[in-house]
Amino acid sequence: MQGKSSLTDLLLICEGRSHLHSRGIAERVLESLKKTGILPQGVEGEREGNWILLDYGEVILHVFHPVIRKYYDLEGLHSGSPIETWNDPA
Repeated sequence: MQGKSSLTDLLLICEGRSHLHSRGIAERVLESLKKTGILPQGVEGEREGNWILLDYGEVILHVFHPVIRKYYDLEGLHSGSPIETWNDPA
């Protein structure tokens, strides 16, 4: 996103298997970064667990429920940007 967005340099998108799993992912990220002194500028959607946004300024993390991720297709919206994919080894 660097040079393409004034909002952030890095956009991370991940998916939980359920609303509860998505909330768990977001909570773990928040806790882990807080331990290192890094606090988010904003958090949205944590209660619902459909689409959780963690805004760390230079990095924004989206944690999606699978149906919501497919519907909004952020990867398609940013198709001109470099994309790197990691799959769950489990």
